[in-house]
Amino acid sequence: MFYGILILGCILIAALHLYPISIESLFKSTSRGLTQPEVIAQQLVNFDPHLELPEYKFYHLMIWDMKALEKKYGINPNSAFQELRKALNLDIKSDRKIKGIIQTSFLQYISMCAFTWFMLLHMTATLGFSLEIVDISLILLWQIIGSYLFSQVVKSIKMRICAPFLPLFKMIYKVRCLVKTSRPLHEIKTEMEEYLDQKKSSKKHFSIIQRLEFYLRTIKTKGTLPKEELNLLVEEIWDHYEVSLEKMEKLLLGVKLLSFLLFVIPGYFYSIGLVIGQVGI
Repeated sequence: MFYGILILGCILIAALHLYPISIESLFKSTSRGLTQPEVIAQQLVNFDPHLELPEYKFYHLMIWDMKALEKKYGINPNSAFQELRKALNLDIKSDRKIKGIIQTSFLQYISMCAFTWFMLLHMTATLGFSLEIVDISLILLWQIIGSYLFSQVVKSIKMRICAPFLPLFKMIYKVRCLVKTSRPLHEIKTEMEEYLDQKKSSKKHFSIIQRLEFYLRTIKTKGTLPKEELNLLVEEIWDHYEVSLEKMEKLLLGVKLLSFLLFVIPGYFYSIGLVIGQVGI
C-alpha cells in the first residue's frame, strides 16, 4: 500500500510538472474555449472591441497601437494585422516546439526515476524483504530534489535563450506594421533607435544590430528605408531563433544526462546496496 502511494505520488508530480493547471486557465478554457494566441488570432482577423483582448507577449500591445493610430490618423490597420498574423503563426509553431522539447525532457527524467522504483519493488518482492521508511524517504527525497532542480534549470535555460528575442521581435514587427500602414519615417526611426539604445552594450544579436544601424543610417542620409532588406532581416531573425531552439534542445540533453548521473544513478545504486545488505551477499 505504501509503495503504491509513493508511485501514485511520483505520477502526480510528473503530471503537474508536465501539465500545470491553474484555476484561472481552467476558467478561461471553459468560458471561451480558446487559448490566448487563438483569441489574438481571432482579433487580428475580425477585431471585436467588445471582446477582452488577453495579454500575450507583444501582440496585444501592437493591436492596441494600431487601433490607436486608426482612431487618431484614420489608417487602415488590416495590412498591419496581416503582418502580425504571419508572426503569430510562426510564434505558435515555435512555442509548440519549445513545449514539446521541455515536456519530453521532463518525462524522460521522471521515467528514469520511476525505473529505479520499479527495480527496487521488483527486488524486494522477489527476495521477500521490506525496506526501512528512512531508506525509502531518502531515495524519494533525493529524487524530488532532483526533479525540482531539473525543472528550475530547464526554466532558466528557456528564459536565457528565448527571452532576448522578445524585444527584438517586438521592435521589428512594430517597424513592419508602421511600414505597412505608411507611417512617417521618423516614427520608424524612433522605434529602431529605442531598441538600439537598449541593446547598445549587448553582445547578443550582434549581426542583426549592425544591420539595424545600417538601416538607421540609410534613413538619416537618404530618407528611405530598404524594405526588401527589412523582409530579409525578419527571415534572418526567425532563422536565428530556430538555431537557438536547437541549441536549447542540446543543452537540455546535457541537463538530462547530468541529472541522471546526480539524482537517478545514486538512488539506483543505493537501493542495490540496501538489497545486498538485506540478503547478506
